[in-house]
Amino acid sequence: MINKTIKFFLKDFEAIPNSLINSRGLKEFLNVNLSQLYWHYYKDKNLFNPPKVNPLLLENLRFISNSTDFRFKKKSKQSRDYKRIDTFGHGQAFCRWFLYKYLGISYFAPISDFINNEEHKAFNRSLIKRVQKGDTPDFLCANKNYRNIFVAEAKGTFARLDFNSSKFIKWRAQFDRIQVINNRGRILGLKGFILASSFASINNKDRFTSLFVEDPEIKGEKLNSDDVESTNDLLKGILSIHYGQVLKYLNYDIIASALIEGFEIPDEYKFNFPIYRSNLDPLKNKQFIGYKVPISFDNAFLEEFQHYFLKRVPIDFRWFNINHQFVGLEYNILKILRNSIKGNWNNLLEINEYDDINTNENIDNKFTLYRDGSVVGLNENFYLSHFESI
Repeated sequence: MINKTIKFFLKDFEAIPNSLINSRGLKEFLNVNLSQLYWHYYKDKNLFNPPKVNPLLLENLRFISNSTDFRFKKKSKQSRDYKRIDTFGHGQAFCRWFLYKYLGISYFAPISDFINNEEHKAFNRSLIKRVQKGDTPDFLCANKNYRNIFVAEAKGTFARLDFNSSKFIKWRAQFDRIQVINNRGRILGLKGFILASSFASINNKDRFTSLFVEDPEIKGEKLNSDDVESTNDLLKGILSIHYGQVLKYLNYDIIASALIEGFEIPDEYKFNFPIYRSNLDPLKNKQFIGYKVPISFDNAFLEEFQHYFLKRVPIDFRWFNINHQFVGLEYNILKILRNSIKGNWNNLLEINEYDDINTNENIDNKFTLYRDGSVVGLNENFYLSHFESI
């Protein structure tokens, strides 16, 4: 496993998770597992095409320095590699990674899919309304087990940052540009997060890549646990869009579109799914839909990978097979999703949140099961069992 460190700054948190505290107080540095970081990167970037590279191989390693901390190899603004570094995508990946790892937030939906979308069946006429021109926050997200709803804004830049910078003032203003309105017309106040990544390169010897996390709020009447209907309507919307995105990168486009756009597909329309099982003990009682992803690397990547990492990290070359990885979703979740788009949208609330299972330190059993039921692992540990029509 490849780990890097980033510097960490926190502002205006009511309660700081214990995982962010050590014996001296707030942690100054966080460890970032790149496999987990780039899983969030690929989930966010590949909504319409499957990932061509296993997140555990990390095509972006060509841009990352061999130092123990996370920094890019950018040398100048004119270099080809500098122009190819996706600061926006990396900012969103760090946002999702932090919220997932430290705040237990498992489900993410782009706010753009909610804005003025009163027709989505899962929302039950709840609405996110734009009230000002300009950029809005990126995500509406949720922790299902505790039924907490959040708004999140992700940023990524090579510029230096601090909480008093002009950029942060502009980013805080984005939260004033939307209103969250329930189906009775009440404006709801939600907890928000700004997660801004200030990236360092090998040229920036005087600073580290840093993550700044702030806790603003959406103006309105605070949403509390007693307002079950409003919470459930927003949660159903988040789950519907989140899993629509998951099915989009698994190439199940019709069901994905129904979940994202909120239209229904009657029971008389049937879908035939290949069902996969695993020979690994933690997964033997589970079934998955998914596919095996082919790999393609260019010579430049392989040279960079070999030069910078083979001497530092044990590599399992089975990842380089033609069909090198399985990417999928737990089948029981799919059945709930299919039933939901028949018109039973409340069934989305029946989706169970799993415990993370990560065995990537074990070469023979390498796989990760995420809390939303997504799985990625070596292809040889997953086999086609049968087909089912639902």
